[in-house]
Amino acid sequence: DYRRHFGSGAGLVFGPAIYWWESPRASRRAALQPMVREGLYQPPSLLPEFLESGYIKTPNPTGSLMARQILLEASRYSRAVGLNMVEDIYLWSDIALRYPIYASARPLFWYRQRSDSTSAQGKARGEFQSLRRKHLRWLCGYILKNNLV
Repeated sequence: DYRRHFGSGAGLVFGPAIYWWESPRASRRAALQPMVREGLYQPPSLLPEFLESGYIKTPNPTGSLMARQILLEASRYSRAVGLNMVEDIYLWSDIALRYPIYASARPLFWYRQRSDSTSAQGKARGEFQSLRRKHLRWLCGYILKNNLV
């Protein structure tokens, strides 16, 4: 899919995860990640969709394929973020602002959910909303600083 949509250019291909739980009580539960419509999106058209969905429709690092160039360029802000939860949304925001994205409707992987994961514990402690506000402040500054609108 990657070369078909981007040729030799940089971009991102991602698809939905199938979430599954390993605990015996939840082992029969599985869920398909909500997704944007399948297709090729030009920047910045997916950013509002990512933000409005509370990040649920953003790519998952496990099921994403992107150009090496994108990751190398992302290193310029990765140290500034300094988080261990929702740090990937900074990357998805940057990509959505600057690169084309192909969203596949085909589930690409299974993603294990655990109640003791960093994300689950952070959400249980109520940290998600403050991290979301931090991201939105960063995003506004990033857009203005880099003249991305």
